[in-house]
Amino acid sequence: MLKKVRFEGCEGKYIYSDSPQNLEIGKVYEVVSETNYGWQKNYHLKGIEGEYNSKWFTILIPEDKDKSS
Repeated sequence: MLKKVRFEGCEGKYIYSDSPQNLEIGKVYEVVSETNYGWQKNYHLKGIEGEYNSKWFTILIPEDKDKSS
């Protein structure tokens, strides 16, 4: 998986996510895996412990799902 995302910040509660206090607004992170709960998708970021709500990020480089095209 190669997906790069930029953290845009967040407001409110961190239900089903870890606190983003260790993330930096505007910084680009690499997603190493995702957890889909059905109502919310969380990212696991390279070099960062925890999981974070995907809605807090802008996708810069999407996962390459079809490498043959």
